[in-house]
Amino acid sequence: MEWDVIVLDEVHRCRTPSSTQSIFATRFCKRVPRRWALSGTPLAQRPTDAYAIFRALDQGVFGSSFYQFKSRFCVMGDYGGYEILGYRNLDEFRERFLALTLTADRSTLDLPEALHEVVPVILPPDALRTHDEIRREFVTFLKEGGAQVTTPNILTQLLRMQQVASGHVKADDGTIRIVHTEKMQALADILEDLDPAEPVVVFCKFRYDIEQIQQACIKAGRECFRLTGDKSELELWKQNCAQANRGMVLAANIQAGAEGIDLTLARYCIYYDVPFSLAQYEQSLARIHRPGQTRSVVYYHLVATGTVDQYVRSSLKNRKNVIDSILDDGGLTMPTKGD
Repeated sequence: MEWDVIVLDEVHRCRTPSSTQSIFATRFCKRVPRRWALSGTPLAQRPTDAYAIFRALDQGVFGSSFYQFKSRFCVMGDYGGYEILGYRNLDEFRERFLALTLTADRSTLDLPEALHEVVPVILPPDALRTHDEIRREFVTFLKEGGAQVTTPNILTQLLRMQQVASGHVKADDGTIRIVHTEKMQALADILEDLDPAEPVVVFCKFRYDIEQIQQACIKAGRECFRLTGDKSELELWKQNCAQANRGMVLAANIQAGAEGIDLTLARYCIYYDVPFSLAQYEQSLARIHRPGQTRSVVYYHLVATGTVDQYVRSSLKNRKNVIDSILDDGGLTMPTKGD
């Protein structure tokens, strides 16, 4: 089949040069004379995300060699020189990127106001001890039952710390252990304070978060529906909210609910925890604050004080600032590894 035009929607999914999606897009686009790509987060994490996207669209922008791209625009070092420590030649990067890019900022949508409120959650001493032992030692023994939690690498360490901040952790034996209920109680308190007629979306990262959200809904006297990779009650949530005229809760795993759906029925959104991915986070924000939303939106962020929750929020904010500095008309200032 010969195609005249190809439109790659959510093209940020092709940002990893070695991924199956990215390789397929590159090969397929070679056969199509007119190529377009759409994304609300074209630089999903960092400037290097642009390489694979333009490798598919037009290799005249950043070439066909990721090694040469990094040599031109990245400061490499550590681990045999393979780690990206910072960025350079960013004025040139920005000029090339914007040469084939049409950008519409959200102000063109005439959307209502969106407010963000951080809700600090104070963890009990034992939970903080568990969190900090994982951070310092990569291993901890839980007080209840003596289960061991070992983190063989940094990614697992961050995941386990984030689980502890949310109230549970996966032990080495595969079981889920409860370490506190403070975040669940904070969610219940917010739900109790909101107008009972208002629908609410609660985004979370981990499978067991859904169970905790459901428990918080029971405490607050609200009915809860699920949106996960293996169960979607999205339409039931919408139908029941409309028919019963009551504010029911949609507990959404952020991987399942970050893209491709409309959640403008709700004006209140609560983040039980957030992903490390800026693209997922930004896309999830846009499920509620998007065309079709006629009321001001309020986002509540449950942040466990003194934990990785604060680091993740800061990291997302810094990456957002980096991306904005490239896409905006202002000057470019990029953080290095130490920033």
